[in-house]
Amino acid sequence: MSENLAKKAMETIQIRSHSNADGILHLDIPVNLKDAEFTITIEPADTAAPTGQGYPPGFFALTYGSCQDDPIEIDEEGIDDDLDELL
Repeated sequence: MSENLAKKAMETIQIRSHSNADGILHLDIPVNLKDAEFTITIEPADTAAPTGQGYPPGFFALTYGSCQDDPIEIDEEGIDDDLDELL
């Protein structure tokens, strides 16, 4: 195996795609290697996990009580009414 081919052999390409209504997944992946063999692994995506919103499973169980030793205190000035606008 040539050195260039050995370097390319260690690359991994991850693509998230969606199958059509017939259950067929079409992939067009540029691999930049001609006349080469590849091993393709298809793994269903975990659709139960939130995508970009919400909290991951177990988040509250892991973080509950994390401020117990460093409680949040409100001083004599109270809470700024424009706090949301400042963020």
